[in-house]
Amino acid sequence: MSRALDGIRVLDLTQYEAGPSCTQMLAWLGAEVVKIEPPDGEPGRTALSDKRGEDAWFFLLLNSCKKAVTLNLKSPRGRAMFEELAKSADVVVENLGPGSMERLGLGYEALKKLNPRIIAASVKGFGSTGPYADYKSFEWIAQAMAGAMSMTGSPDGPPTKAIGGLADTGAGLHTAIGILAAIIQRNATGVGQQIEVAQQDAVVNLLRIHLRESYATGKPGPRQGNRSAAAAPSNIYRCRPFGPNDYVFIHCATQEMWKSMVTVMGISETDVVLPVVPMFHANAWGMPFAAVMNGAKMVMPGPHLDPASLVDLFQRERVTITGGVPTIWMAVMQYLDAHPGEFDLSSIQAMYVGGSAVPQSMIEAFQRKFGLRIIQAWGMTEMSPLGTTGHLPSWLLDAPEETRFGFRAKQGRPAPFVEIRGRNEDGIIPWDNQTMGELEVRGPWIASAYYNRDDCADRFTDDGWFKTGDIVTIDGDATIQIQDRSKDLIKSGGEWISSVALECALMGHPAVAEAAVIPVMHPKWAERPLAAVVLKPGADASPADLRGFLAPQFPKFWLPDAFEFIDAIPRTSAGKFKKSELRERFKDYQLTE
Repeated sequence: MSRALDGIRVLDLTQYEAGPSCTQMLAWLGAEVVKIEPPDGEPGRTALSDKRGEDAWFFLLLNSCKKAVTLNLKSPRGRAMFEELAKSADVVVENLGPGSMERLGLGYEALKKLNPRIIAASVKGFGSTGPYADYKSFEWIAQAMAGAMSMTGSPDGPPTKAIGGLADTGAGLHTAIGILAAIIQRNATGVGQQIEVAQQDAVVNLLRIHLRESYATGKPGPRQGNRSAAAAPSNIYRCRPFGPNDYVFIHCATQEMWKSMVTVMGISETDVVLPVVPMFHANAWGMPFAAVMNGAKMVMPGPHLDPASLVDLFQRERVTITGGVPTIWMAVMQYLDAHPGEFDLSSIQAMYVGGSAVPQSMIEAFQRKFGLRIIQAWGMTEMSPLGTTGHLPSWLLDAPEETRFGFRAKQGRPAPFVEIRGRNEDGIIPWDNQTMGELEVRGPWIASAYYNRDDCADRFTDDGWFKTGDIVTIDGDATIQIQDRSKDLIKSGGEWISSVALECALMGHPAVAEAAVIPVMHPKWAERPLAAVVLKPGADASPADLRGFLAPQFPKFWLPDAFEFIDAIPRTSAGKFKKSELRERFKDYQLTE
């Protein structure tokens, strides 16, 4: 298999770390790198070596994948040989002392006369201009001059050097990037160019985020030690078996987030946590953070999200807490139904479900058939991400079973420090468990604005609440029930119809595997519900059967005007129903008066 820099020849006049790290990266990308050393060898060969006559690990780790020749560039013959090599080379890289290449007669002006396509790259301490141009530099000098040491160390201690490589390999990396850009530009123009990177500049660039306070105030930023100025908890903590390096580093986006997650999910050191959620999404981060913070074992399913793989993991790893979107648990339930009595899932204490509402029928089925307890949760990316959880409150522990299942079909009560309210066209809604309105939230870890998005200002109220876009009812105990997303709510003849409520009810029918309800245009009522239904394998149901099943549960005007049986409901990358695709599919659906 070819590599990106196949056919590129690099003449390597570098020494120690800054230059060799650059040319090594080019070699890794496929370039032919010819290291040219003085007769007594590159000085890095013996750097940090304990054994006379053997190349140091320092040298070996920075010069793999290279060829090597010896030339005395101070002699006429050696310089002439180098010039011959330069005529056919693509790149020359050096990090010799200031002015060394010019004194040898091998500066860029001389090289481009030999080969106009040559790219000449130099790594220097402070560049070829400015007050420090003639000064040599090493890693620690560049760190000190760039401000890295002033920010490293304990707040009450002196400046401290950071781990090595920030200036040396940092400058090498910047130089390699510059060379790659120059090669691309040469392919277009046919001519080479000169590149220069200063170690001090490289360090400043790598520290640019940490220098933000200095940019704003003009004063040095404080030393933080192992803590973070932007996150809490963020530090190292001693752990067993208490050896010299037995520490764990913990860094969470916000202190409140992990506190809330631990409080409402009850994760402890004895738990085995399996998050069945996509880790690319913020909604997945809270559970892993809480698991690590409390020392719980964590099991990751990787790409194997099919029900057979998940059930196998649940049993084999003795999972106690898991979480995922409803579609995951629908598939798991169907798999368990098809393999009765084959799996021992008694270790599972809680199955958290979020992303969309869970049908009460599914909650009841998991509990009654398999003894598994589903707990609903609700949140959003803008909430980091947790908002509410549906833990059964103490005053319902002895309530009738139907009452308890009814509560668990809701999204629950707010996590600590999360405030909620609902609003419709008449203003703030009462907490009467009937009036629907858009849920608004605020709290210490809830977003107050979108970065650089002035066009999204309408998502926030003047008094600092975030408009979630979820339509809810709220009862007197602050329990919310999601009725719909505002974009999915069906407005029929001036009345709201909850697509979520209809979907949850439909999925309680014994023949229905999945259902999604969307609005379609109606000549008289503006919008009417259409139900897209996926039947279970081998099952059968007619539109009349489904309408009759729904009729006792809803007002007549809520009942779908049409039922369409489809093979599968489209999903987003996070596993939620992708109703936008259904709306597009049925946008020209014709209903009659």
